[in-house]
Amino acid sequence: MIKTDHHMHTNASVDSPAEMEDMIKQAVDLGLTEICITNHADFHSFTDIQKWDLTNTYNGSIPLSDYVKVLPDGETCEVAIKDFTGYIDTYQRLSQTYAEKISVLMGCELGLYSYSPEAVTAYANKYPFDFIIASQHTLGRRDIGLNRASFFVGRSKQEAYTTHLTEMIQNVRDYDCFDVLGHIDYIVRYWPDEDRDIHIHEFDDLLTALFKTLAEKGKGIEINTSGFRYGLNRTHPGIDLLRKYRECGGEIITVGSDAHRPEHVGGYLTEATQILQEAGFKAYTKFNQRKPIFIDL
Repeated sequence: MIKTDHHMHTNASVDSPAEMEDMIKQAVDLGLTEICITNHADFHSFTDIQKWDLTNTYNGSIPLSDYVKVLPDGETCEVAIKDFTGYIDTYQRLSQTYAEKISVLMGCELGLYSYSPEAVTAYANKYPFDFIIASQHTLGRRDIGLNRASFFVGRSKQEAYTTHLTEMIQNVRDYDCFDVLGHIDYIVRYWPDEDRDIHIHEFDDLLTALFKTLAEKGKGIEINTSGFRYGLNRTHPGIDLLRKYRECGGEIITVGSDAHRPEHVGGYLTEATQILQEAGFKAYTKFNQRKPIFIDL
């Protein structure tokens, strides 16, 4: 079974209350050999941030204002931990403390946006990350999750998903500052009807373009097990898209729980192992100092 988890968050992410040490301890208790902590760095539109009450705290932890910095364009806000020096100090201390029990790497889940490429790239290059997941949480300047109540009104599934995939393809072409593309079917979490899946027969041309572009650039995707937690009863993405990715020349694939709490660390790794094998993969991937390492399944 896979013994690594390359996607998780601590309270250095705006949406997690978890202490870093608690996440590490849980991974040790599960017998994992390596984890990568991939806290968020997103670049929301100022319009979306105005919807937040920045005086609030997340689950009584850190005030939201501690994550938000308005960028010079006045229209974009960086949403990430502000005290990165203190964060690195904590990471280094804990990774050394637990070094004999588990390898702890420092990564990032970096939001990809068509409207702030300089800010995104600068953030990726600023810190010594071992691994960078690129995730598309928005369409245009609107966050899909924050605007879920209104975003899909008056849109067909075909229109919404086509827009999502088209923008993702362009972002993959425009950016080089990442290693894998995260939860590529993120949008299905919020589609309001029962048939949520991205079906290959409906979006074959777009999926082919996406996966071939990734393969040509030496980038990968992740198999994200949080789909089980979100009621999809499968991973992000599911087996059909994983097979399509492999058929398009994709080889790099990391595995992550997308845990935001200790109890979610290492979740559904047994299922991920089986799904990857059924999809035809012979190995999965982990990263160290931005370099892929292939591990036999």
